[in-house]
Amino acid sequence: MININKVYSADFIESYLQFTLGEHVAPRIQQMLTKVPVGLKDDVSSAFSRAELIKMLTGRPAVLEELAIRIFSQFPAIAECYCYSYLLRDIDLPVEALKLDLKSVSQRASFDRAILDTITSLQGLVSSYSLFRTPRFIEFLESDISRSKKKRYLCRLINSQLGKSHVTEDDKKPFPDWVKALAWCFDYEVMSKKFAHVIVDQLAITVCPYCALECVQAFPEINVRPELDHFFPKSRFPFLAVGLYNLIPAGGICNQRHKRDKPMLGRMNPYLTGFELGTVFKFGFLPGGDLRNNISIEILPQGCSLKDGHVEMFRLEALYRGMGDLREWLAVTYEARQWFKEMGQLNDVDFNKPPYQIYIDLKNPVTKVRAQKFKVDALNDLFNQKLEVIIPAVT
Repeated sequence: MININKVYSADFIESYLQFTLGEHVAPRIQQMLTKVPVGLKDDVSSAFSRAELIKMLTGRPAVLEELAIRIFSQFPAIAECYCYSYLLRDIDLPVEALKLDLKSVSQRASFDRAILDTITSLQGLVSSYSLFRTPRFIEFLESDISRSKKKRYLCRLINSQLGKSHVTEDDKKPFPDWVKALAWCFDYEVMSKKFAHVIVDQLAITVCPYCALECVQAFPEINVRPELDHFFPKSRFPFLAVGLYNLIPAGGICNQRHKRDKPMLGRMNPYLTGFELGTVFKFGFLPGGDLRNNISIEILPQGCSLKDGHVEMFRLEALYRGMGDLREWLAVTYEARQWFKEMGQLNDVDFNKPPYQIYIDLKNPVTKVRAQKFKVDALNDLFNQKLEVIIPAVT
């Protein structure tokens, strides 16, 4: 919801690469390459050359997404191991088959046909690529195990296609050692011990960029910092685990409840896009009863699939509608507006000057003021103003 205007300094990037790339990633990549089969070694070496590694660590989000798609396309086994949804994206899986009643003779027949169709789709992948996990699914679906067990495997496949299935260690067992070593090559824990606090300090964000509500302030004096979310989850994109522009200070609700480890390809990225411009919120005030219970808060369609998808994924309308302190602020502000109107002072209100500044902080940027866009839209609506959020300067 908030655009992060950040360009890391050349000095910081140099020190970051010296430690993260020079002392850890590059040496481990060299060890990983010793496990790559001869026929693949040149391609893998090229994909993880020093120049490509620098892109992975310092590339902007568009570069990271392009790089991820290229690696998954060039090495399907990497996608199959870590981001199975990418490999399954173009095949049709029979979602309706999960609803079939296996006690019904006719529906059992429909289920069997659905399983055969699934096997055919998976065999198409196996015939096109050298895969390791997919043949196991084919083996299970072709076996004489019960239909109920086949339904569970089909459900797992569908969840994998939707990006909802977690990759287990058992899932990784059939893969070559070099594929499994990628997560070790890009060790986030090692990097974060040295640079996490520095990254948080450089970003200078105190509210969650995904929702603009949750506090993500750091407290250096007591060694407390917000969690750094991997926009492209490190469980699915291990080669982006230490990418500077893949790290975002995020609130617990957004990170752990809504985003989790969804693949995020083709999604709105806070480093690229925000909701700063245009009207986002719509408010309604119904007469009678307790005003606080008669307030409606909506998020308007933004005419942009990226933004509308972001609102849906992070359930922003429900979050804003359910924030008691924002409803209270809105009610008090509405009552103040009614008073100013009765006193004939509505046109005298200037939220950039005392005493009206108490209603909104317009001195600090949107990255440091909770719900600044919400309040700007509300004040513009109630007081017929033309306020705008404060966009931070590129630093």
